[in-house]
Amino acid sequence: MKIEPKRRAAPVHDDAGIEEAMVVQAREPGGGLINLPDSFNVRYRDVIVAAATRYSLPSIGWHALSRAGVLMSYWEVAIGICGSLPV
Repeated sequence: MKIEPKRRAAPVHDDAGIEEAMVVQAREPGGGLINLPDSFNVRYRDVIVAAATRYSLPSIGWHALSRAGVLMSYWEVAIGICGSLPV
């Protein structure tokens, strides 16, 4: 089976927009959510996670989302980014 990811931008501005975007995404078979860290996603983190959970959308996001309930999270290792800076 070949998997071909589809990207879909969801330009939302509030709770209702998040809810609508989740409904649309949940209609797609095999759909999921990749949530990148930006100011909107940080502010609406709990709304996004609750809607994704409500519609059973697998979600991946930065480390703060794992504490809020997403399936999986990612994070850069600071040492890898900064090298061997003295501490």
